Amino acid sequence: MNKLKSKLKSKKGFTLIEMLIVVAIIAILVAIAAPVISSSLDDARKSTDSANLRAAQSAALADYISKDKTGSVTYYYTEDGEVVNDKASAMTGQSSTHKNECIQITVNEGKAVAEWVSKSGS
Repeated sequence: MNKLKSKLKSKKGFTLIEMLIVVAIIAILVAIAAPVISSSLDDARKSTDSANLRAAQSAALADYISKDKTGSVTYYYTEDGEVVNDKASAMTGQSSTHKNECIQITVNEGKAVAEWVSKSGS
């Protein structure tokens, strides 16, 4: 019995089998977590795009009303949260569905319509 106790006390570190088991468990956990995290990131990007669409609409209406504009005016939403008339400086979408698109807001008679349009086209 004393021999067994002394042998267990002198044991240092982990065996190769123990290390392989730990690595295998970590690999399984990573394989399970990766798709969940990826899906969550895509959902977050879509939510960001949706929030930017609403913010762009509000910013365009505020500019339209504050500058007493009339008729139809087209705006583009920028990274700074501002609206401009220049499509080249417009912000592109975050998610893969709007990657090469920008937000265009058309205000006419105090009603704003915001939509995603291709940034490269006219």
